[in-house]
Amino acid sequence: MAPGLRLLAFETRRTWAYKYKSPTDGRMRQIKIGHWPIMSLPAAIVAWESLRTQPDAGEDPAMEARTEQAEVAVQKQAAKQRKGAGVRAARQVCNCYLDGHIDPNRAPKGAKEIRRTFDTVLGGVAEMDVVEVTRSIAFGVIQSFVDKPVQAGILRRELGAAWDYTLEAGPLPVDTPNWWQLILRDKLRSRGNDPASLPRIPSYAAFNMASAVTGA
Repeated sequence: MAPGLRLLAFETRRTWAYKYKSPTDGRMRQIKIGHWPIMSLPAAIVAWESLRTQPDAGEDPAMEARTEQAEVAVQKQAAKQRKGAGVRAARQVCNCYLDGHIDPNRAPKGAKEIRRTFDTVLGGVAEMDVVEVTRSIAFGVIQSFVDKPVQAGILRRELGAAWDYTLEAGPLPVDTPNWWQLILRDKLRSRGNDPASLPRIPSYAAFNMASAVTGA
């Protein structure tokens, strides 16, 4: 059903992994996807689908993950050197977006719902330094809602908009990556609705563009 997808059993945990042949040197490699039962089988299959095409395209996901980890280590060191100047926790990024854009521009009910969503789904990510929020961490947050694609799509959009807003507002370093905008693009689909028929809530980027055109 999912070639290369395996569940590894360790003494204290079980971990989903994808085993494949590296296109760079022909060796068999393995990359961890997530831990069971936090990551369900359907979620693991979705993650496997996003990885399995990479070797055929000449990409080596395990090596790329190692490169990303090295880059994160460099970013953490840079963050320490900056002594916190301009660096915000993920929760502060969301609050900046909520206070500066959502509350003034959304109806109270909608603004309250976005705030509630941020409060309930970020979990441990909320207190992380933004440089520690890697692509894989962002993927894990959205992937945990794979059974609710509409909610996952809204969460991905709003978190991406929060990072964009805070980057433009100034508190975040200009080189902070916005992984929310890059993960699972065009892969979140409702099983029961035509995506074109779903209500669209304007994101910060769309609002910003409209304001620039109208001069509002």
